[in-house]
Amino acid sequence: MALLKWANNGWMLNGGVAYNQNREQKSGTVYNGVPTTYAAGTNGIGTDYKSLQFVYLGRKFSAGNFSLLAIKDDFSQYTTTPTSGTVAATTTYSDATWSRVTAGAYVNAQVKKLGVKAEAYYQGGKYRDGRDLSATFYSLVLSYATTSRTTLLGGIDHSSGNNPGNTTGTSHRFDPLYGTPHKHWGYMDYFYVADGFGTGGLSDMYLKLRYKPLDRFTVTFDTHQFTSTNPIIGLDKVEMNNPSFGQEYDLIGYYTITKQIGLEGGYCVFNATDAMAAAKSVADPRKTATWAYLMVNLRF
Repeated sequence: MALLKWANNGWMLNGGVAYNQNREQKSGTVYNGVPTTYAAGTNGIGTDYKSLQFVYLGRKFSAGNFSLLAIKDDFSQYTTTPTSGTVAATTTYSDATWSRVTAGAYVNAQVKKLGVKAEAYYQGGKYRDGRDLSATFYSLVLSYATTSRTTLLGGIDHSSGNNPGNTTGTSHRFDPLYGTPHKHWGYMDYFYVADGFGTGGLSDMYLKLRYKPLDRFTVTFDTHQFTSTNPIIGLDKVEMNNPSFGQEYDLIGYYTITKQIGLEGGYCVFNATDAMAAAKSVADPRKTATWAYLMVNLRF
């Protein structure tokens, strides 16, 4: 892996490359990177990349910052021989790769009490299984500081996905790649972190409140409405009328003890729907889930 960084007068330019193969060998560069440990993660984590290249260009300005990003990740090509009689199916990898390209822009601006964040990305090329890929993602967030201690935020994240019948054609399933989904789609990690929720895409409409009653204490309350961006097929194999996955409510508190030590705790509730149960293949689900945590943050 190599990473180069350049910065000057508010401009930032980063470029990087990475490469993997199974081992040192006299010929061939095959890399059939499939995680052998906990496989939770984004849509693409079931297969590790063989090679990756990216370039990032950013600019800081008085009211915020703007950036452009392009990433190409490559996956080893393979062919699968189906099961025949008593002979099990086999997968054969080659030195060739399928390449996926993700490119887009991000802007963050603050004008007095009003803040705006917007980003949009396109994903094309080949999915990690060789299918043609054409997918999109966009996000828009508005924030307003009602007082010096209170801020309201409202926004939407929208990722494209596949119709239930699209299993072999061009895939429209967007992969948020290698970031930290825990920060974006609810603290309970129902989406892009743990087990999957189908290929239909996700819309997250949310409202967030930030309140700082004391200099060292901050409380946040987030509400999310999660919806599939494509129809959901129920466990009875019939298309469902309502593609809503449900609502999540997150109440989080932060207390700063020193500059290096802080306490954080939260209580979260998710009200799930039949569509959520169908997407995660749960036959007899509980419709309400709760989660609480308490942790110490150390920063050095």
